[in-house]
Amino acid sequence: MRWFSATEFLCPCGRPECDALAAIVPELGERLDTFRERVGQAVTVTSGLRCAWQNDRTPGAVPQSGHIDGTEVDVSCPTSRLRYLMLSAVFAGARPLFPRLGIYPKHLHLGLSPNWPGRVAWVP
Repeated sequence: MRWFSATEFLCPCGRPECDALAAIVPELGERLDTFRERVGQAVTVTSGLRCAWQNDRTPGAVPQSGHIDGTEVDVSCPTSRLRYLMLSAVFAGARPLFPRLGIYPKHLHLGLSPNWPGRVAWVP
């Protein structure tokens, strides 16, 4: 990945027995790099990989979350201007960069999990 470091995606639980993956799937990393280039400014990952234990304790998380299998992330989006830039970046190409898009007040959920429906966008 050009714009992100692997440490940005690590599970935050901090437990010695954490069994989260060590890295997101390569395709997600490639798409995030394209996303960052299109946005034109730094993108902050607020939630990357999670172990099942951490996922169970994360408000709003769903079982079998794409955060567990490395196919989905959350990025900070604190302003309406940045939300506009980010949404424009998702939809700029012939196909959306991420077939799964959650639009929250302070972050976007970007995903490509094959375990959940695609071509969806949701709000809380």
